[in-house]
Amino acid sequence: DPEVARHLPICAGRDRWTRLHPPVTAVRKAEVATTKVRLDMLDRIFDAGLARRDGGWMAKTFDTPLADGLVASDRLRLALCDADSEDWGLFSPAERDELLVRCLRHLCVGGGLCQYEDSIDPLLDSVKAVYRDLVRVHKVPATGTLEVASHTYRVDAIDGPGCPPLFARESPHNFCYLTIDPLKRHAVLWANTFIPLL
Repeated sequence: DPEVARHLPICAGRDRWTRLHPPVTAVRKAEVATTKVRLDMLDRIFDAGLARRDGGWMAKTFDTPLADGLVASDRLRLALCDADSEDWGLFSPAERDELLVRCLRHLCVGGGLCQYEDSIDPLLDSVKAVYRDLVRVHKVPATGTLEVASHTYRVDAIDGPGCPPLFARESPHNFCYLTIDPLKRHAVLWANTFIPLL
């Protein structure tokens, strides 16, 4: 749709933006699990000692270089980004595919200028806000239970004549999610091209 393309900026590099040029002839995507209607899964962060419940102080570690110039200064970032971390098992492989944990990871990583946090509270507040913006929950009349009504897709690439790459550079920290609420016929896009500081 040309109207959508007009409002869809794509990062072409540091301080450079471009637009999507229709027609898009192919989209490489995968559905992302969005089964969580509560955020209590994140309580494991406190249970594992990665942050303190009183005050929210995050457990620090020696600076550890990770992929693409990222540096982990706390155990949570290690648990989310380093498969060799002793805390990697905090979330199962299926849970790591859940949109809620993906939001946590992306916000914890941040951008190329992201600095470490001392308190987990602003991070968790941001995760809750982003997740609630992306996911639509409704009550099932027959059972009275809550369920996610929206569908979320991870968009990895787009193709078409004149289409720029979806991401300006390759990085394990790039992401693009499209959430569609079929009941309200509403779509939300959340994307980031990771560009390291140096």
